[in-house]
Parts: sequence; structure tokens; C-alpha cells
Amino acid sequence: MCTPAGQDEYFLRVGDRVDGPTSPPPALTDEEQAERRDRAAALAAEYRAELLVP
Repeated sequence: MCTPAGQDEYFLRVGDRVDGPTSPPPALTDEEQAERRDRAAALAAEYRAELLVP
């Protein structure tokens, strides 16, 4: 369940599809990981998300 509604689209736009819930995560280069973080940050406001960095 994702709340607010539409939050699931955020994850679809930021992440990478896998074959199923038991599939391993994709192996990403450092550059690919940085691109995903940048994309997540750029889309956060549109989806009312807040990124908390340790």
C-alpha cells in the first residue's frame, strides 16, 4: 500500500523493474546509483515525498 495515492508511480519512475519479489536487486554502477538518487530527488516534490539523508 502506498499513501498518498500515486506514490507507487514515484517508485516506478525512480527504480528498476525486477522479475519478482524474490529477484535480486539490479547490479548498478556508482554512476547509475547516482543517477537514481538524482532522479528521486528531482521527482520528490511532484510526489509529495521527502528524502532524508543520514
